[in-house]
Amino acid sequence: MDGISFGKRGDKVTLPWSFRNDDEIRLSYALARQKLALYAIKRVLLKDNTWKYYALMVFDGIPYGTRESLPTKGKVVISLDIDKLEIVAKNDFVNKELRFDLSNDLGYSKKLSEIDTMMNESRRVNNPDNYEENGVLKSGVHSWIRTNNYIKLSNRKRYIWHKIKKYRKNRFEKIINDILGLGDEFIVYKEDFKALQHRKDFDKETMSWFDTRKQRGGEIMFNAPYEFLALLNIKLSYFGKTAEQITKGSK
Repeated sequence: MDGISFGKRGDKVTLPWSFRNDDEIRLSYALARQKLALYAIKRVLLKDNTWKYYALMVFDGIPYGTRESLPTKGKVVISLDIDKLEIVAKNDFVNKELRFDLSNDLGYSKKLSEIDTMMNESRRVNNPDNYEENGVLKSGVHSWIRTNNYIKLSNRKRYIWHKIKKYRKNRFEKIINDILGLGDEFIVYKEDFKALQHRKDFDKETMSWFDTRKQRGGEIMFNAPYEFLALLNIKLSYFGKTAEQITKGSK
């Protein structure tokens, strides 16, 4: 009743419950009707460079408050590009077109670019032996001196990515909830994101955003069209459905 506990008796850690909105009702519903499929401790880096810990619990089955069936019959066509999302629903009940600009990042890319610049300057100043006289990185394996300021910048960059993922997920879920009211048959026309993404291997915490912003592979990582598709199919699975996916330009 006090929270969720992890560990053995001598090393037990209890995370107290902290509910917002109808989370308490949702948890009570899940505990009474569903099985706990996965649980773990999740930590998130905050602005002041401290960690906040959460209990992550995933239940199987349909979530609380989900309607039993889709309210409208008809076809919904979704065009998913890297920088935009277009939705067209035309049937006996709905005649609607929706467009969303995925390139609007609320200034996050500018912040990442500024942090990358400061991190690059810090690396060069504190590791001069790793660079040629013209500033080019020497070939081979290097050892790096990372100052406290560099570590703070790295932590700040990680926190910004946490905010990006949270904002993006919340936005996608809102869009998908609106889409589910438009029909019961979904077709997604998408680009070949996998081929574009293979242009470069990315690690969101170590990549230089300043150098890779113009590459479409970097935009895929930032706008995460695959995450939209995954969330859409999760929502549709509650009704026993999936979205048909067609790659643009394929035969």
